[in-house]
Amino acid sequence: MRGPTGMQKFFNAYADYELGIVKEVQDVVHKLDMTDGMEFISRVGDPTFIFVVFFPIIYGMNWRSGLRYLGAAIICEWLNQILKWVFHGDRPYWYIMEHPQMTPDGEPLTLKQTFMTCETGPGMPSGHVMAMVVSGTILVDTLTTQFYNKHLKEWPFTKDVCIAMAWVSFIGVLFYLGMSRVYHLNHFPHQVVGGWVFGLLVIYLIYYKSSWVHCQDKFVTASWGFLLPLIAVTIYRTLEYYEQSPEFSIIKANKYCQVTDWIHINTTPFFGMVRYSGAALGLCLCMSFHLFPRKSIKSPLEQFFRAWFGVWMNAGLFWLHFHISTDYMPYYYLKQYFIHTAMIVVPGAMIPPMARMLVVVFWEDNPHSH
Repeated sequence: MRGPTGMQKFFNAYADYELGIVKEVQDVVHKLDMTDGMEFISRVGDPTFIFVVFFPIIYGMNWRSGLRYLGAAIICEWLNQILKWVFHGDRPYWYIMEHPQMTPDGEPLTLKQTFMTCETGPGMPSGHVMAMVVSGTILVDTLTTQFYNKHLKEWPFTKDVCIAMAWVSFIGVLFYLGMSRVYHLNHFPHQVVGGWVFGLLVIYLIYYKSSWVHCQDKFVTASWGFLLPLIAVTIYRTLEYYEQSPEFSIIKANKYCQVTDWIHINTTPFFGMVRYSGAALGLCLCMSFHLFPRKSIKSPLEQFFRAWFGVWMNAGLFWLHFHISTDYMPYYYLKQYFIHTAMIVVPGAMIPPMARMLVVVFWEDNPHSH
């Protein structure tokens, strides 16, 4: 069996150093009684909410921002999976089991696992942080351009203060989320930083460089839903051929997780592929058949209806996703695939006409509403 390479020795030495930081984070959280906050922010930052919550809200405010966001979110999920497979990053909860450390006092360094610890994919970069960088940045950008610039333009100082507060609050959420991922032993600090860096890269390349939104070629748009998982599977098989199987993380999760019930199927790399592939199919269908309404909305009430009903319809689909039987895994993954397709088609193509109808019937046609 080959020993560790020079690069592996470097990363191991750096991980050994970061274990001390992880321990400090856990000690601070316990001392300040922040465990509930760590759990809450990790749930909020779950990449699943990319499609369940953030897409309906952003698309409800502005269709162009919504489409650009959806493309960025899908690429974010896809790229995160590829990078995790390529980097082969360890997670703290299994690394410390394989590389026991000592404290400066000569005592064994111990880290506490929680019910949110045992994720099964590799650790670099953080998927939660990467998804929140993309989702939060685009949400704040859309909010400031669609709401503050329109409704507060007569009060420039107030508008500037509100915009600054929105960005500062978002940066605070990002820091808190990164801290929670370290606390739960999901990631080393450098993996959290990696999530920030690659998330910003996706925003720049996919969201701001967004000429793809106007693509009219049905073949090109339809190929999206099939090309991304095909590339992912190709990379997976290539890594397997060179004896760098991405499955190593699942083996380590099952070996080192202290409670078997803490290992969840929706944290596996394959489930992530099903999630973004289903969303990509929804995007392809709606773009290929021109199902997305591409008309600017002037009514704040219609924007509200689009976002509100979109989130609630997706919440119902999200509930359904948790209640699918895992007795026969091919059927399980197939149903999950189409559920995530529906999470795009429903708020993107079905809700907008309903929202417009509600505004027309109960607002514009009602003389008492003016």
